[in-house]
Amino acid sequence: MNRSATARFALDSTTLRLSSGDPTDGSFCLQSTDDPIRIDPAIPGDADFFRTLRAEVMGPYWRAHPNLMQIPESPAGRTRPEFFRSEDTRIVTVGTDQVAALQVIRYDAIHSLRWLLVTPRHQGRGIGTALVRLVQREASDLSCDVTLDVLHANSRARDLYERLGFKVKRVGSDLSVMHWSQGTAAGQTGDL
Repeated sequence: MNRSATARFALDSTTLRLSSGDPTDGSFCLQSTDDPIRIDPAIPGDADFFRTLRAEVMGPYWRAHPNLMQIPESPAGRTRPEFFRSEDTRIVTVGTDQVAALQVIRYDAIHSLRWLLVTPRHQGRGIGTALVRLVQREASDLSCDVTLDVLHANSRARDLYERLGFKVKRVGSDLSVMHWSQGTAAGQTGDL
């Protein structure tokens, strides 16, 4: 797959450093790895990876809570274009393995974090934290807020978002809407 990166993660021993041309960009904790880590814009060919990753990550929640609304698939089992928008999605690669997907819909004054999916094998290594911080940094640079939905059943994700300064704004039967702005980030750990 041919990609042109808009942002790259560069690794120095145990630190994931976001670099968009400026080496002073913030650093994020990541378990040590010798493999290069990249974040690239998605291409249309990534739709199958996105669909498979979404099923792998969300499948246990959907099976445990069948009342949760699953994103509809096309009759051919492919993610419908309205749910996989390559222009709003980034793919994280460790070495040669695709390990995460991030989808953010950008509106005038708000970024909507639609999907943050990390393969179970790569969870707990700081990739999710680094990606959320990337979204927060971009939103901050543009004077935007960030919103997201999180399943009540996914306490690990909810804890991550709360640790990074997100506040619950609305509670539904299966999920909560969370919000972040620079003004609500006082309790956040680490600098943006």
